[in-house]
Amino acid sequence: MKQKLKTKYFFFTLFFFIPLLGHKGLDPYLSYDFQKRFLRKHLLIANRGLDIQIPHPTIIKKKGYDLLLNENNNQIALENESQIFIKKYILPPDYITIEACFSISQKKESNYGIILSATKINNPFSDGWTLGYTNQYIFFVLNTKQRKKKQSIFLKSNKKIQFNKLYHIIATYDGKNSFLYINKKLSKQKKQGGTIDYPKKISLNFFGYKDNSYSHNGFIRSIRVWSASLTKKGVNHYYSHYEELLD
Repeated sequence: MKQKLKTKYFFFTLFFFIPLLGHKGLDPYLSYDFQKRFLRKHLLIANRGLDIQIPHPTIIKKKGYDLLLNENNNQIALENESQIFIKKYILPPDYITIEACFSISQKKESNYGIILSATKINNPFSDGWTLGYTNQYIFFVLNTKQRKKKQSIFLKSNKKIQFNKLYHIIATYDGKNSFLYINKKLSKQKKQGGTIDYPKKISLNFFGYKDNSYSHNGFIRSIRVWSASLTKKGVNHYYSHYEELLD
């Protein structure tokens, strides 16, 4: 499958997003809306980034909005064929913002789930970054390095989220601090410095790891990644896009 970066609406996006980001300029980012109109059988067409194959796409409508019902064995891993593209266009070294709108379903076999992860192995603390949840707490793990010293920060939400309820999540890093927002409210913040510690060979994982560990069960509306930090004003702005959908 030919992978290419989508450039549609680039100039509009550049003009629109700059005031909301913490640093000047706009780096390439990932953008996925899990809607029926973007599906070509099993292929989800990215708004920006790499198109992805969804093994078992099931779209459900809620309040007039399309949602992907993600269940077991729907993990997606972008690996060998996309290494150059991933490193050049998707994985920001200095700043990052990850946005996701999703819900979690109660699972008997596990209370852990991954929404999006950029790591080498199936371990959030090894390198890169991971957005997921554990026992109904949202977490964001970010691994950085500064002057050859590595630092792994674990941000865990201060409250549990409810099963079967959609939430808008933003995790962002500005080079000095990491932040975790849930429905536009700051849930956790920690000091952190350095550049993001990516491995030489990396896997970009959606909805769990390829060995079926950390499998996500629940609905997904969208996932986005920016190569910049997001200000509080930006967090409020993007939350407003989902306000009608959230319970």
